[in-house]
Amino acid sequence: MLRVPSIYVRLIGCALLLASCEEEDDTPDGYQVVTALSAEEHRAQFPITDGAHAGADCQTCHGDFDTFARFGCFNCHDHDQAASNTIHGGMTDYAYESEACYRCHPDGTGELSRASHERYFPIVAPAPHGSEDCSGCHKEADRQVVSCIPCHAHEELPMGETHRAVADYRFTTVGCLSCHPRGEITIDAAAHLPFFPIGLGTAHANESCASCHTSADRKVINCLGCHHEPAATNGAHAINDYEYTSDACRDCHGDSQVDRIRAHLPVVVSTGKHAASRVGCLGCHDTKRTDKTWARDFRVFECYECHRGDAGEHREEGVNYPTPPESCIAARCHPRGLKDD
Repeated sequence: MLRVPSIYVRLIGCALLLASCEEEDDTPDGYQVVTALSAEEHRAQFPITDGAHAGADCQTCHGDFDTFARFGCFNCHDHDQAASNTIHGGMTDYAYESEACYRCHPDGTGELSRASHERYFPIVAPAPHGSEDCSGCHKEADRQVVSCIPCHAHEELPMGETHRAVADYRFTTVGCLSCHPRGEITIDAAAHLPFFPIGLGTAHANESCASCHTSADRKVINCLGCHHEPAATNGAHAINDYEYTSDACRDCHGDSQVDRIRAHLPVVVSTGKHAASRVGCLGCHDTKRTDKTWARDFRVFECYECHRGDAGEHREEGVNYPTPPESCIAARCHPRGLKDD
């Protein structure tokens, strides 16, 4: 009788057992077995160990899909649509769909996450309101209702003194947001200087924010709210390319300066071919400034837009033409902008 070592018997048994396991695999074709994330691993995507979704199983959120990359919120929250629509009514990109829910509530809490709130008002530290909770500014039933006064009411007197020079200052939420739409405490004269001078001693020192910034977009500027006398303004602008618009104002007065003709001397621009009424400022100064792209750079000028055909006459005088525009008004050529200088 042939004796087989016991070790071989055991190996044969293991092989048969494995073969039987493979034969009994009932995973449908096209599918693979996936090991679910642990609750702690799931926290990186969405917390289910604590908070409102503690203890939620996979089927609750992922049961309607064939991949865990998709999820649904409305197996539980579908009955709250009317209330949700009211609470979210002030959010322009609100949608009653799962992806939109997750975009604003990535941690599963009922409140808008601080990072998502950024598109409306910054509440992430170190912003001035970085430590506030929702109830500090909003009513529970309607997030469209915002109030600044519950926190700032006790500061009304000092706030009034701080805003004494602001002509249209009001101690109201609407008044606060009209000048502080991002919650910034203030923009002082020094910070404003790279854009436009509003410090003491300047022409616009006592103006309120709303005088020039009538839109919620602070980049939109209106000059005509104060300079609203076209007849008087037109009379002071006998300039060919003059327009009574805010953009045209900023073209020539980017620093609030008003002495263009006087500063232009000794080049004559009041009479002759270079008269402002004939040529206009932008006929010679068409280059935008590098620091204020809405304004023209009057240090830069161009002669050859008009004098392109004068080469022959200059060569007869021994001048290598065209020369840099600066040479045209050099002391030995046309320092006053006249042909016979």
